[in-house]
Amino acid sequence: MSETVPSQPSFEPPFEPSTSWQDFIWQLCTALEIGAEELAPGSWRLVLNEQLAVRWEVSDLVGEFRGIGQGNEATSAQSLDADGELVQRMLTALEDERRVLHLCPVEQPSRVTEVSEAILSAYEVENGRKYLAGCTIDDRPLLRLTFFDNSELTCLHFLPDSKPVDGHLVAGLHLDDVVPHECQREWGTIDDVAFRWIESAKREAGRAGFLSASMVWCKYAIGKVTISVDGQSVEVPFAGWTSLLGSKLLRPPPYKCPETGIESYQLSVDDEGHLTATEAISVCFDTGRRLLLSHMKTCPDTQLTAQHDFFEICAATAEQVHHSAIALCSICQQGVRISQLYHQTCPTCRNLKVLRKVDPTIARILGEYPRLDRWEKWRFAEGKTLCVLVGSNLLHRILLVMDRENLDILRTAKSTRFSRTWTDVEQIDIV
Repeated sequence: MSETVPSQPSFEPPFEPSTSWQDFIWQLCTALEIGAEELAPGSWRLVLNEQLAVRWEVSDLVGEFRGIGQGNEATSAQSLDADGELVQRMLTALEDERRVLHLCPVEQPSRVTEVSEAILSAYEVENGRKYLAGCTIDDRPLLRLTFFDNSELTCLHFLPDSKPVDGHLVAGLHLDDVVPHECQREWGTIDDVAFRWIESAKREAGRAGFLSASMVWCKYAIGKVTISVDGQSVEVPFAGWTSLLGSKLLRPPPYKCPETGIESYQLSVDDEGHLTATEAISVCFDTGRRLLLSHMKTCPDTQLTAQHDFFEICAATAEQVHHSAIALCSICQQGVRISQLYHQTCPTCRNLKVLRKVDPTIARILGEYPRLDRWEKWRFAEGKTLCVLVGSNLLHRILLVMDRENLDILRTAKSTRFSRTWTDVEQIDIV
């Protein structure tokens, strides 16, 4: 055998491994810095690095793939099958030196230009422009554990929290089609954090036949999309695996309007110059202006959307509704939701009840307005915002509409005992 020990073994295979097991052995050789040369189908010449050559007292050797349990005494070649002594020595060396194989997917975008179009295409903007701002791409590891059980080679992948990577992500990141990373020699051994990750993932896997651990380094992008229109601009931060972003399996997040909380991939400018999510903009029914929804309200009765100035408070329910949904009660003459009126009368005026002067409510009102004490009988109703009080004697009636909180008089009117109409009078004539 040759005494030459190469100082820089190549990490690029001079041949294509014909099976997944051969591919694993080639990766194992790469992790241990063992050069591999195919002599014939199923026969490799392995050139050891200087450290292994001293430990194993040999500089190179020949290995063969024979099939489990099929030894060949007629050749000096050593078995490269799972039950072969050579493979076990290689796995032991890997563990003793705390080495792992550092891999990377064959296909994954590694430059910003390879993902920019896919990221930007997620957004639509009227009469504006969009571009990436400060996008960076780096390598982030996923852990691969390789198992051999029942003559079957199985690879499982794990996240940094030791949770398994699901099949969709394995496919999206092309984790089944990997080659050694160009920094394999530099990154060869692992630290305590990575060692604990491996041990935790092995417990999570709960499988027999563990062979080796590998780090699969995938490209991860972090950046911002800037969208601008007429001097207004917004930013949308994003992050994700470049393989998913580039293939559009992962969309960057939508823009979130800071005022309305509405998210969208479509952006527009309203009539006040706000660049925001298109769905966060609506048209005011009364003015026709395109404004942020946070600057408007939607009427629960008419479903009309308009600016706040076009809403009024219903005297009966204290709710704000569009002015077109308000009408005057025929008795109290206060603005009330049309849906609350019955024969042009609001709920408060429809529910007047007889009260005696000794009732605390009447007593409070008479304390504010002592001249009302000359009226003999009273009927009273209280709504969300107002009180309605009707006093009567033998021939006449008096109507008082008051603010519920402070008892300010909003309307005073008189009527004859048997009339249904009320005539407004000056407050001073009554109280």
